[in-house]
Amino acid sequence: MTNTERLRYQRANLQLRPQIVTDTQDQDIGYMLINRFIQKLTQSNDVATNWAILLDALASFGFDRVLYGKKLNFSPETLHNHSGSVLLSSYGEKLDQEFLLSRLYLHSPTLQWAMYNYGCISWGETKRRADAGKLTPEQMDAYEKGRQCGLNAGVTYSVPTHTRRYRSAFGMAFRADGTQEDADETWKNNESDLTALLCIFDLTIAQFENIPSGQKLDTRTIHFMKLIAEGRTVSEISEIEGCHHRTIDQRMANARDILGANNTLHAVLLAKEQGQF
Repeated sequence: MTNTERLRYQRANLQLRPQIVTDTQDQDIGYMLINRFIQKLTQSNDVATNWAILLDALASFGFDRVLYGKKLNFSPETLHNHSGSVLLSSYGEKLDQEFLLSRLYLHSPTLQWAMYNYGCISWGETKRRADAGKLTPEQMDAYEKGRQCGLNAGVTYSVPTHTRRYRSAFGMAFRADGTQEDADETWKNNESDLTALLCIFDLTIAQFENIPSGQKLDTRTIHFMKLIAEGRTVSEISEIEGCHHRTIDQRMANARDILGANNTLHAVLLAKEQGQF
């Protein structure tokens, strides 16, 4: 891929189509992408919509699965505590359950790098360390579980900040038919655009901070949460319990409001930490 013939894939709803462009045209497309992205965010009034907008923009570059975490009052010692945090994932239900709910992700080498560094790190660095036998057993478990679930190529980006009040990071998996070299080249060729998208999204999250009410969850909701923590899907729980899936969805929505969670995964983690189950 040369600088004068850079193929850029953009989604239709960002009003940009695939095309071969010159350097000048490529810069113009970057401005159009960022401007359209900002316009969409300013029209949104909730985290879920902003998250969908970001995912669509990143997918246009080939990063089609993303994990985002934002931790307030950050320190490495408090990372395991999800109070005062935002956790969003499009990795998929299986990986959310096996990698996130199990807290295996805390041993991810790239996440641990992001605790102390800013900027981007290639997932190829983890593979090189694994091949050289330089990962701890816990890090190796996290690395292998990620690969088993399809996290074979990608990058992690830690958002620069001048305060210790919070830390934010994104784990972005590249499309399944791509290689780590493809992911690295895509980041290199589009670093300014991608960095802008990630940092703008991160800034918007502050306006949606939820305040937990401290209210306890009811027994039925806790029962559903236990099943989710065990790896059950909503459809499986619906069949086991003999209830409609909308009943479970509604209880999880109420739990998110009570706990100040951004999604069901976040709610389950918070409920566990609070000793509610």
